[in-house]
Order: sequence, then C-alpha cells, then structure tokens
Amino acid sequence: MMKMNKKGWIRIVEAFIAVILILIVLLSIRSMQKTSGNNDNLEKVIDAILDEIANNNNLRQNVLSGNLNSLNEFVADRIPNILEFKIQICGIEDICNLPEYKPEVYARERIISSTLSEYNPKKIKIFVWEGAREDKTVQEEIAAESKCSDGTSINNCNLNNKPKYCNAEKQQVDNCGLCGCSAGQECKDDGECEISKGIKLTECGSLTQSNSIYYLDSDITAFGTCFDIQADNVVLDCEGHKITKPAYSFDYGINIVNHDSITIKNCTIFSSFLRAISIENSKNSQIISNTILLLNTNNFGIWLEGAKNNEIRDNNITSRSNEYNGVGIYLNKNDDGNVIQYNNMEKINSGITLYNYPSRNIINNQISYNKMCSLKNGWDFNCVYSATSQLLNNVCSGKINGCGEASAICPTAC
Repeated sequence: MMKMNKKGWIRIVEAFIAVILILIVLLSIRSMQKTSGNNDNLEKVIDAILDEIANNNNLRQNVLSGNLNSLNEFVADRIPNILEFKIQICGIEDICNLPEYKPEVYARERIISSTLSEYNPKKIKIFVWEGAREDKTVQEEIAAESKCSDGTSINNCNLNNKPKYCNAEKQQVDNCGLCGCSAGQECKDDGECEISKGIKLTECGSLTQSNSIYYLDSDITAFGTCFDIQADNVVLDCEGHKITKPAYSFDYGINIVNHDSITIKNCTIFSSFLRAISIENSKNSQIISNTILLLNTNNFGIWLEGAKNNEIRDNNITSRSNEYNGVGIYLNKNDDGNVIQYNNMEKINSGITLYNYPSRNIINNQISYNKMCSLKNGWDFNCVYSATSQLLNNVCSGKINGCGEASAICPTAC
C-alpha cells in the first residue's frame, strides 16, 4: 500500500476547505436572491392594497376618519397568513411608527385625500413582518382598534358614564340624545347633561307631585286659577316668566290650601286674579322674590289665611301708574309666627292689612323693613279687628318709607 506523505494530506484538507467556502458563498448568494424576490413580491402586494384603498371611496373615507375596523378586515383578506401586519394612520407631517419593536419589518405608506376640492389628507402606513397570524388574533386586533380610550366600542354609548359616546373617529363626545343622562340630570340641546331643574311647566295646571321642583319654561296666560298646588314640599320657580290674567275673576294666580313647605319664587304675575298668591292653612312656606302687578281695585297681592311660620320676603307689589289698585299683603284669621320683611309696595291702595275675625288672634308676626310708598289711603299698616280679638306681639318696625311721613294705623299692641 502506498503511503501518503504529509504534503499530500495538507493539500487534501486545503481543497476540502475551499469547497466548503465555495458552497457557503453560493448558498448566501441564493438566499439573498430569494429574499430580494420575496421583498419584490411583498412590495407589489402592499402597493396593490394601498392602490385599492386610494381608489375606493369608502376605504378612503375610513382612512380620513381613522376607522381601522374596515381597513384591518380589508388588509387581512389580502395578506398571507404567514405574515403579520399593522396599520397606522397619521398626519402627513407626522411619522407613523410601530408602537413596539418588530425585527425585519417591511413598510409602505400612501397619502390619502378626500376630494380634489377639499385638501384634508392623511397618511396610511402598512407594516408587515414574518410570523404566523391566526384569525383570532386579527379579530382581537380589529376589536382593539374599534374602541375609544375608555374601552367603549365605536358608535356606542358608555353606559357607565352617560352621556359619553364613542364616535367613528374614536372620540368621546357628549350625546345625551342617544345615551341619555344619569339620574337627576336632563339633556341639553348641545348634547351635554345638566343637573335637572325639575319638572318643566308650559301651561297652567295642578302640581301634584310631592318633593318636587317645578319650573316655568315660558310666559303663560291664565283663564282661571293658574297653579293649584296639591302636594307638600313643592318648589315653583317661574324663573322670571310672566303669568298673565287678562280679565278680572274670582280666581287665584297660585293657590295653596292645606299643604306645607311650599316655595314660590321668581314669578311675575300680571294680576286680574282676586288673589295673585293665596296661602290657606299652610305652614313653613316661602314666598320670595316675586313681582306682582295689581290690575284691579279688588286685587290682593299675597293673601295669608290661617297660615303659620311662613316667610314673605323680597317681593315687589305695585299697580299700573296712577291706578292705586288693591292690597299688598293681607293677613287674615289666626296667622301666627310669620316673617314679613324686605317687601316693596308702591302705588297701591293699602300696604299690609291685618284682619281678624271675632275671637281669633294674630300673634307673633315679624313685620319689618317693608317699603310702602304713595299709598292711596295712606295706610302703610291697616289693622281691622273686633273687640273680642287681640293683636299681640307683632313687631312693626324698621319701616322704610322713603316717601315722607309714614302713617301706621295700628294699635299700640302692634
């Protein structure tokens, strides 16, 4: 057998190494060619998708409105399952980037405008990378892209935060017309909710709901008694609107009988009513900040009868120029513990009249700081009573006349 010398072995090893190197180079070249070919094919696929989006009115509008739901579905049907993708939409001056790092990402972008006449462009960018994509993952991504930041799906209301609505642009907006308002709130025209002012009134009627606030929404005309309050703990706020009675009758503007804790405020009553505001057998009520124009000789502004512990404050009672109609405030029959103060009565027949039937008392009323000017009969305070009745402990003090010497025709006990 022929023995191989040392030089021969070295040459064989060198030749083997050379062959290995050549094979590595050839494989590298082939891999590069394959990658280049794949990139070329992927580029054509993504460009074709972007072309379709640019030429489809609905898809183009989805880009402009930021609606990724339809776009994700559209692209998912055209990308091989061995690839994953992500769509980003941004302004044309902004940089669209992936929110997280992915190796070997291929990306293409396109500028989309709505119409030729309206230039409001957006940029859509599609990122693609290798990775098995399951249908469930795509659906989850679509679902995630179809929600506002609070988790509400687009075109839906946030039931836990009314009136918030997630619109197609994934913006949270107020839309109480669709989503409603929380308890104790009411819907405004601009879509927002506000604390409810209560029950809106647009015409005369009976107020029958206890523990409620009623408010007047506009001026109204009455042809009989306007508001008959038939419940306790009621607030009627006219918000400055007018209640007008065009012809005289034995009706009342606002009538309270046998109900307690009533508040009447901010009403303007042009009164041909017998009584603009009438309170009978009621206690713990407030009549505040109302304006009453007495239109007839026999009108009464505010009438209290058998009323106890009520507050009559900051009301303005007058009549038309030079007519001197009616009586401002009239206390009748056993009215106890009332506070009557800071009321203004001008150019009417009499200011405050205290009237008592036989064997009845009017006691413990505070009547103070009421302004009474230009009264026809000169009676700021007019006390009418029988010999068997008493007016006790009524404080008539601090009269703000402002129109010369006041004449209070009341006994010393008043």
